[in-house]
Amino acid sequence: MRRTSNEKGTMLVSSIATAVVLAGLGVALITVVRSGNMEIAQSRNDLQRLYLAESAARLAQNSLAGGGSGNFGSSANPVPMGAGAYWTRATKNADQTIDVVANGVYGGGTRAVHLTLLGAPTLFDNAVFAGNSSKDPNYKMHFGGVGAQGDQVGGDIFSGGDVEFVGDAKLTGTARATGKVTGITGEGGIQEPLPDLSAMNYPTIADVDVAKHFAGATYASGTPGGKAWQLPESDAAHIFRKNPSDRASMTSSTSKDDFFLEDPYEKMHTDAKSDGSDPYIVSLAGVAGKPGSDGNHKIYYVDGNLWINNSSAMSFEFSSNDALSLTIVVKGNIYIGDNIFYKDPKSDGLVLIAMKDGAVKDSGNIYFGDPAFGTLESMSAYMYAENNFYDSNLNASGSAIVKLNGMMSAGNQVAINRDYKGQHSRMMVTFDPRIAKGTLSLPGLPRSTQQGLTFLAWEPGALQH
Repeated sequence: MRRTSNEKGTMLVSSIATAVVLAGLGVALITVVRSGNMEIAQSRNDLQRLYLAESAARLAQNSLAGGGSGNFGSSANPVPMGAGAYWTRATKNADQTIDVVANGVYGGGTRAVHLTLLGAPTLFDNAVFAGNSSKDPNYKMHFGGVGAQGDQVGGDIFSGGDVEFVGDAKLTGTARATGKVTGITGEGGIQEPLPDLSAMNYPTIADVDVAKHFAGATYASGTPGGKAWQLPESDAAHIFRKNPSDRASMTSSTSKDDFFLEDPYEKMHTDAKSDGSDPYIVSLAGVAGKPGSDGNHKIYYVDGNLWINNSSAMSFEFSSNDALSLTIVVKGNIYIGDNIFYKDPKSDGLVLIAMKDGAVKDSGNIYFGDPAFGTLESMSAYMYAENNFYDSNLNASGSAIVKLNGMMSAGNQVAINRDYKGQHSRMMVTFDPRIAKGTLSLPGLPRSTQQGLTFLAWEPGALQH
């Protein structure tokens, strides 16, 4: 049967319509498939970011448990891992909790996880610390003074014995003690760990073994006063002078060599006002215009005693190419009779550690005060004495107030007697939290004998592009 032209036209239109419909369905199907593939790829990428963030969080947690900062990389410079990267930030809070944000970077996006931990207080969490390693049942960390001479502590304190506040002494922080806390609100029955100095093996890891450097020293007169053993300016250990003749009255009773922190290649500045406005400069090797390789960011090990005490200068300040980052470890005693100032309090950091010498009974102590003039007024440093803190002439009129910006920690006792004939030498300690918060990294920091972290919470964050 023959078809009419109208019928043929109708069939053509129907065929074209069907083809259009089928083509549309094909395009739609391709779009759906592509969309599905993209969603699968995005899910896969997001999962990869999450895996990276979780791995980074574990790395941060392990770092914190080992005494590290828990900080790796940054958003601008993440740490490569496989085909992706990561960066972490750990923030230590006043309540001893630690917030960790770990970020996984992959495929143009970032995924974060948030981890909350509870950490035991460590050495660098306290303004004043006394571990009472001798287990003296009568030890009492004492603060007192009346009126303007009342002691003042800004930061937490810990005593392995008792804590006692009397008179007008004040604490801005939390008092913790193994024994009792009296005179202020505090927590008793607390234990906190001591740092493990022997595990640090400082003689081996030190960048500068000062006593060994002095095997090649010459005996000469110097700007700081008297004759002493000295090193060339290019030597990193030139910032010390050994056994100066003009201070024999100070060193005659010590059992080991005495090294004085002073630079024979710098002009003498007395800082007559004792306010840091005109300090005696100690220039590290390699400072611009100075010979030698960079003496900053180093561990200095002194087998002997360290003195910060000059007969003419009242204050000292370090000069370095960038922010001061120095740890001085002394196998002996540290005697501080003059002021120590940071050039930049926001960036500079100094650690002073006194270790015990098993062959010397009087060792591992830090002494505050000028034994001759009592002119000590201000110190900026993180200080740890494996044995005790003692005073030396703090009751002289020149040391009516002694200020410490940093921390004062002792493995055994803070045993500073500041009351004499009705006068109380006021102690003002302001805690420097930068190490505790992880915003300041210094070389060779001692780790605690115990590192405890309690897991509190884990929360995945949203995808960031």
